[in-house]
Amino acid sequence: LFRSPGLMVALTAAVLFLVFIKHETSYDKCFPNKDRVVRLYNTWMEDNKIENSPISIREAYTEIPQQIPEIELSTQIYRGGLNNVSSGEKHFKSQEVLYADAEIFNVFGLRLLDGNKDDALKQANTAVLAQSLANKLFPQTNCIGKIIKIGDTDYSITGLIKDLPKTTHFSFDILASMESIH
Repeated sequence: LFRSPGLMVALTAAVLFLVFIKHETSYDKCFPNKDRVVRLYNTWMEDNKIENSPISIREAYTEIPQQIPEIELSTQIYRGGLNNVSSGEKHFKSQEVLYADAEIFNVFGLRLLDGNKDDALKQANTAVLAQSLANKLFPQTNCIGKIIKIGDTDYSITGLIKDLPKTTHFSFDILASMESIH
């Protein structure tokens, strides 16, 4: 069909480039409120070196919204990293845990498959499971009210959420209450 290997290579490269661009520009498009969410960054300058980081002190989420009326809601998200998770005899290594305020559901427009989003992360040591992990831990039963261990700490399951797509800046197996680490 093609008589020129150069043309074939160029077309292949163009298709791969378009697939890459589509993938990169699809990040966080899964959130209904995507066009109304802003990420807060801090800038540190030390020894003539500038570093930007999405990590902010707690007051940034509690005081700034009170001073700027255009901010409707705020939520803090903290990466808890990879943790061992267990329930009874079932143990899973390297499960991604995010800690967040209860407002995360309203800020990002997330819905729970089970549980009450207004109460799901209000108390310390509560957690919402991603559907894939819930199916592994509790394949035959409803997980709401069950206890899991994250590391050595017990957490009560208060919600179940559909797994987020891979094209999001924050993915998790467990969404735990920020109150758990205060």
